[in-house]
Amino acid sequence: MHDYSHTLKKVPLFSDLSIEEINKTAPFFKLKKVRNNTVVLKINTEGDLLYILKSGQVRIIVPDEHDGCDRVVATLGPGNYFGEMSLLTGESVSATVMTSLDSEFLTLDKKTFELLLQKYSKLSYKISMILSKRLRERNVFKSLRILPEKVSVFSEDNFISSKISFLLAMSLFIEGLNRVLIIDLQNISAENIVEKFHFAEATEKLETFIRSHDIGEDLKTVEGKLYEYSYLDSLIYKTHRKKDVSKQNYKVDTGKDRYVYRQGIYLLKIFDKSQPSKKINVRNISPLLGLVSQIYDVVLLNLGNAPDAVSARAMSQSDMTVLVSEKSKKSVQSLKSKLMKINHIENFHISSPILSVFAPDYTESDLHHDDTKAIFQMDNIKIKNFPVSRKSFIGLEPDKNHDFITSSASIILSSVAREITGKIIGLALGGGGARGYAHIGVLKIFEENRFPIDIVSGSSMGSLIGAAYCMTASAKETERIIRKELAQSMSIFDFTIPINSFIRGKRIEKIAYNIFKDITFADLLIPFYIVCVDLITGKEVVINKGLVRDAVMASSAIPGIFKPVRWKNSYLVDGSVINKVPANILQKYNADHIIAVNVTPDRETKMERKLKKNTGIKKFLCKSKILREILDEPNILQIINRSLNITNSQMAKTGSQFTAFEIKPEIEKFDFLNFKNFDPLVKAGEKAASKSINELLRLIYQ
Repeated sequence: MHDYSHTLKKVPLFSDLSIEEINKTAPFFKLKKVRNNTVVLKINTEGDLLYILKSGQVRIIVPDEHDGCDRVVATLGPGNYFGEMSLLTGESVSATVMTSLDSEFLTLDKKTFELLLQKYSKLSYKISMILSKRLRERNVFKSLRILPEKVSVFSEDNFISSKISFLLAMSLFIEGLNRVLIIDLQNISAENIVEKFHFAEATEKLETFIRSHDIGEDLKTVEGKLYEYSYLDSLIYKTHRKKDVSKQNYKVDTGKDRYVYRQGIYLLKIFDKSQPSKKINVRNISPLLGLVSQIYDVVLLNLGNAPDAVSARAMSQSDMTVLVSEKSKKSVQSLKSKLMKINHIENFHISSPILSVFAPDYTESDLHHDDTKAIFQMDNIKIKNFPVSRKSFIGLEPDKNHDFITSSASIILSSVAREITGKIIGLALGGGGARGYAHIGVLKIFEENRFPIDIVSGSSMGSLIGAAYCMTASAKETERIIRKELAQSMSIFDFTIPINSFIRGKRIEKIAYNIFKDITFADLLIPFYIVCVDLITGKEVVINKGLVRDAVMASSAIPGIFKPVRWKNSYLVDGSVINKVPANILQKYNADHIIAVNVTPDRETKMERKLKKNTGIKKFLCKSKILREILDEPNILQIINRSLNITNSQMAKTGSQFTAFEIKPEIEKFDFLNFKNFDPLVKAGEKAASKSINELLRLIYQ
């Protein structure tokens, strides 16, 4: 049998040919080796080769119809082929094909391809069927979104890397993935990872899949043990996943072959047969990843902390890299030094880097957001702040998974998991004065039901509540802070001569300082975007850098009531002027599901009650025109606020196109200026969220 026959017989295009015919066809193909992140075919150019992927992986990329930006719409593994459409029709290539692993292709030129079609009628019939299918798929695949399949985890500490890998795998399964694999590429044995994280030897054998593929020749020196997480049923029971998931099988089709596997979390400890005490050979990494990417939803590469050739090759083949460090200049610079060594070995750009930083164990952090970006020199790096110290994280024992699910550390890792699974959940909090207390009630119900929030935007009162929540990642702590600093404080109204506002805002400024001190947006545990309006240009201004308290003050400055806030070369006022519930902001920052909380009433019932006939002493007092204006008619602050609300109610309806779900608490009977009326408004938010929570959980998890 020819060397390439084993690959060709797995390809649907040649599946109708006999072994003898395949052996006669195989010599016409040529082997082509291509490095990762290399364009194989470019859109709108003429194709001259048929490509069959022998090992590795490629991405199919097309420009987005709306913004023209490139979008990855599919990934292909070994046994797949492309380029035949251009050869057959003479049309230009319809999509860019780029390698996402070091890859090997069998190629066939156009002239030889046409000769084979003439020689084998079965091949001509097969290609006509495939051509018809490809034409039907053209428009369908433009709407697909492909997510990271290979994620590297690299830390300053081997055990930290292993633990992050395991807990991230747990989060991915909780978020709905069927099969997650951790590959221990550092051959870490000192901490006995298998026993510590409750893995047992799996009944499933990776060797079976390897032997059935041509790729097995590339991996003939590779050996490893596959382990399965032991407490899967317990994990499912404590989450929102369907309860019978562990009893289901997971089918994988690859060409003519079908494999059936159990769902779960798996760990692969792998090494070279010829040198069992050493790590896997570098040349085996790409073929291995091309193989396992076909049978697992996501593959996590535990790279430990060694800046060696294995880590370099694995990281260069990854779709995303999770870096872990303590939040200090010393630790981050140490991590950067190791990454420079890795880059020197392979010379590549890290894909979609996410830096998760632990709070320092004993001192205040000497690291700021801009410092981190300057150290790494990566504009695209995402920084996530762990709400725990490294020492506390090490002490977190995932005993049958309960500790992790209920821990604050799960907030960050769950957020990373949702970035991988494409389920980033955004929450837009609208303005509404004191009625915004209802936001706290909504957050409390979300927290009680473990409904996740990954990114938040806010206008006016929504900016204050949202900032407090993103600072603490705790609805209960947000409630405590706002109750103490605002609801139980002295009146916020320090009236002044109305030159540019009725209220000076010094008391509000003090409240903002008491809550946020010198906290910056980079210090927040959850990404937050505050919406304001520039009085000079009339344009929306979105703030997510600098001091949080200044941005909150600007977004809360209701025109005419509070003074505008000077910000660089602008005068900023309440974001609710043009964006009452800023859901559209979250869409710009890639939220997949956006929940809006609208605390603006459609009808101002408090004003309506004043129109009703007066009785008793009030009827007598209202005979005086002066007293009637004071007692029976809306004051200027209410008039200004309601006028803005009427306009913004229409804007909110227009913005509903960005939301997956809107929560609208019943707050009409409450005065928007009564900041002492705390508990009833929080209860109103709880009541509205309680009615919606089951539907929201179904939206995300089923």
